[in-house]
Amino acid sequence: MSLQNTLTATGLLGCAWWAGAMASMSLYAIPAALQTGPDPKFAIRAWHDVYTRGRATGPGLALATLATLASAAYFRHRDGKTWKHLVVAGVLNMAIVPFTQFMVPTNNTLLAAAGGLKTLSWEQTEVLLGKWKVLNLCRSGLPFLGGLIGIWFTLEEGELTI
Repeated sequence: MSLQNTLTATGLLGCAWWAGAMASMSLYAIPAALQTGPDPKFAIRAWHDVYTRGRATGPGLALATLATLASAAYFRHRDGKTWKHLVVAGVLNMAIVPFTQFMVPTNNTLLAAAGGLKTLSWEQTEVLLGKWKVLNLCRSGLPFLGGLIGIWFTLEEGELTI
């Protein structure tokens, strides 16, 4: 496998992996946290752990994936092959960072509760975690879409085979 194909495969797998990891937070971790009720501190603690892990890994992984796909796009452009789909995939993967701005009010309220600066009722906790779950699931669609676009056009050209 050439360096170009290795970079392409690594970047596209990075998109798919991160989309799945983010979606699993919404589909599995948050529903599990909501099973800890009726004391909100346990659900908030579980969310905080998921949030902290995602915040520590997500932006760096998105940037590394963008760099990998941009490198692959450069080599493909240099060789006269189509390349824009890889840039689109990388940018969509990186778009999780600005999308997070939609989540800031929810994050800040939950972070304040996790830090003991704010007290939430169980009902408030359910609403906030439900909102976070939906927003995060929407956010996970960005790298998923990027990966699909990248894989589709790469397979269409016959550059990589399944």
